Amino acid sequence: MNRTQTDSRQDFSAREGQYLAFIQTYTLVNGRPPAQADIMRFFRVTPPTVLADPAKLPDLKPLESQPVKTSVMRY
Repeated sequence: MNRTQTDSRQDFSAREGQYLAFIQTYTLVNGRPPAQADIMRFFRVTPPTVLADPAKLPDLKPLESQPVKTSVMRY
């Protein structure tokens, strides 16, 4: 079957492709996906800082049918 130009079109940038390739290779080698610290160390980047207006964020409420679970013992 012949491939057309649209078949090989990428929906991500070259840099995003590097990140995806790293995640895939790391997962194959280590049997688990990389932590954010692993990605930061490999690409020598710092974590992004996102500032959002708290008034624009929705309230964080658990669904009544889905209780909040915690691993901390209550005293």
